[in-house]
Amino acid sequence: MTTILVIEDEAIVAIDITQRLKRAGYTVPAVGATGEAALRALEELHPDLVLMDVLLKGEKDGIETAREIKNQFEIPVVFLTGQADESTQERVKNTGAYGFILKPIDTASLLPTVELALARHAFEVQLKESEKRIRELTDALPVVVYETDATGRMTFVNATAFDLFGYTKEELEAGMTIFQLIAPADLKRARAVFRRRMRGEEIGRVEYSGLRKDGRTFPISIRSALMKQAGAVVGQRGVILDFTELKLAGDEIKEHTHTIETLNCIVTEGNRATDVQSFAEAATNLTLELMHFDSGTIHLFDDSTRRARLQYATGIPDAVVEAIRNIPLDDAQYAAFLVELSPLFIDDCQALSLPHLAELGLKSLAVVPL
Repeated sequence: MTTILVIEDEAIVAIDITQRLKRAGYTVPAVGATGEAALRALEELHPDLVLMDVLLKGEKDGIETAREIKNQFEIPVVFLTGQADESTQERVKNTGAYGFILKPIDTASLLPTVELALARHAFEVQLKESEKRIRELTDALPVVVYETDATGRMTFVNATAFDLFGYTKEELEAGMTIFQLIAPADLKRARAVFRRRMRGEEIGRVEYSGLRKDGRTFPISIRSALMKQAGAVVGQRGVILDFTELKLAGDEIKEHTHTIETLNCIVTEGNRATDVQSFAEAATNLTLELMHFDSGTIHLFDDSTRRARLQYATGIPDAVVEAIRNIPLDDAQYAAFLVELSPLFIDDCQALSLPHLAELGLKSLAVVPL
C-alpha cells in the first residue's frame, strides 16, 4: 500500500487532503504541522511520498525541510501552497521537489500530481540501480573505462583508472581531460585523433605514452566510440589498456586487442541491457569468448535465502545444470569463493575437489565475483 505523509499547518486543509487521498486508495499514516514533525515522522514511518505546505509553523519552513528530506531520506516531496509568486517557485526549484499544487486544492489536481511524482521517483530509483550495476561491472574490469564530453573533459572513469594513473576519483572527475593522461610528446597527435573521432571518422586502437600523476610514462592504447543523445554527438566512450608487458611480447598484442574489443562489447551490452537476464546472457557469452572457454554460468546471490541462483548457463550438460541451479552459499565446497567473494582461477581442476567437475570434464576454472 502506498503511504503518503501530509505536513500542513491548517487543520481543515490537512483533514480534507487526507480524506481525498484515502478515498483514492492511499494510506496516510500521519499528519504534521511543522518541519520538525515531518523529519521525526520520516525517521519512523519512511513513507513513499510527502505532501507538504511551503509555509509551516516552527523554525523550519517547508522549503528548508524539503532540502533536509532530500539529503537524508531521498523521499519525493510535493509542495502545497497558496503562493505562486516567482520567488517562491524559484526557491522550490532548488529543493528537487516532484510537484507543486496550488491551493485551494481539488482532486483533479491533487491525484494526478501525486501519481506523476510517485512514477517519476520509481523511475529514478530504477535508473540509479541500473547505474550502480554498470559501475560495479566496469570497476571489476582490468582496463580503464571512461567517458568524456565533446571537449575531452572526463565525465566518468572506473576504479581501474585510479590505480593506473595515480589520481583520485574526485581529481579525475573534477574537470580533468583525457589529454592530461597522455605524455606531452603525444599530446598533439592525441588531440588530432580526438577531433577526427568527433567528426565521425572510423579510427581503431591508437597507441600513446600514458602519463601518471607522479610524472612517469608507460605505453597505453586507447579505443573509443562516439556517444550520442537525440542524434547529436555529445562525447566519446572508450577503454584504455596499459600494455607495458605487451610491448615486451609483441605476439600477444593481437590477443589483447581482442580483449579490449570484447570488454568494450560487455560495457556496451551493460548500457544497452533492459534487464538482468539479457545482460547475464550477453556478459557470459562475451566473457567465454574473451577467455577462450567452452562453458560458463552466471549466478546471482540471494542473501535472503543464502543461495546462489543460476541466471544463465551455456555449454553445461542438463544434468549438471539442475545440480547447480541453487547452490547453498554456506556449502563447504563452495563457501571459499561464494561467501568470501574472492576470485578463483584454477589451471588444473583435478587439484580442486568440487562436485560436478568430473561430469563437466573441465581443464580450467575461473570464478569471478562482480
